[in-house]
Amino acid sequence: MEKRGNENQRDGKGKQSYAEALKRPTQDQWRGPIITTRSNVLPWMPKSVVGQMSPGLTYDLLCEECVKWGMSMFKVRYMGDNLVLLTPKEGERMEDIIKLNNEWFVCLFEDLKPWFES
Repeated sequence: MEKRGNENQRDGKGKQSYAEALKRPTQDQWRGPIITTRSNVLPWMPKSVVGQMSPGLTYDLLCEECVKWGMSMFKVRYMGDNLVLLTPKEGERMEDIIKLNNEWFVCLFEDLKPWFES
């Protein structure tokens, strides 16, 4: 009984292995538009704080907690994954808000760091 199905693969004339396909130079290089942007830091950004939400806490639940506890002194912006940007309202400072409500922030956030451009 002869096996003919895999002969081409063994002698190199047929399909390539996955590793071989990855090693060959790609002909399908990106030919689409290249977009360049410039950094634009708005005045409210340096006043903001990046918060890493506690496990199990979602953006929607965080917004509900803010309403429930009357935390209207800052705005919450979703950044992806478990990160949010907390921006104080005009005339407020996030450092002061966090100090006054430290227990609330400790319950909801694993980490709070000042926003940096990087």
